[in-house]
Amino acid sequence: MANNKKEGPINLLITDALCRLINSNKKYNDITIEDIIKEAHICRKSFYRTFKTKDEILEVKFKDICSKIDNYFATNCSHTFSGLVYSIFTVAKDNKDYILCFYKANQTLYFGNIVQTLINSKIFKEEKQNDPTNYYFYISKVWMVVGILSSWLNHDCDVAIEDIVRMIKSYQIVRQ
Repeated sequence: MANNKKEGPINLLITDALCRLINSNKKYNDITIEDIIKEAHICRKSFYRTFKTKDEILEVKFKDICSKIDNYFATNCSHTFSGLVYSIFTVAKDNKDYILCFYKANQTLYFGNIVQTLINSKIFKEEKQNDPTNYYFYISKVWMVVGILSSWLNHDCDVAIEDIVRMIKSYQIVRQ
């Protein structure tokens, strides 16, 4: 039997239901699977065929968003750190409601997934291979990108992506 956790209408119903519950100011830890099932108007069996836990809902959606970032980066941008940042912000803007929902629900998972996506990027691997001493410099830029992204999404994407990329590109750490 095929595993269809990444696609399909049940997945979308469940993900949207979880986001509605979170956006209704119900604390993530207080949301039960039963709450999600009721909000999604599905049966328990449908939920458990698709997900095992509510954390998995967030993880699967983040993987989907990360896959979209990778695809955008591979087909639309120069393969530079600036291109990666542009890809992240472009896809994040298109998925803003989900990302903000997950940010509100579980910041540990949110930050961990975004940072891991950047660290797993081809650009990062090339930087580390070319100059291992650049690792910490790159990590500082990764955390800066994540912080700016979070703030930018919370401020309704109020600055053009190109301006964000220029600002991040100009960021420098004085190394001694």
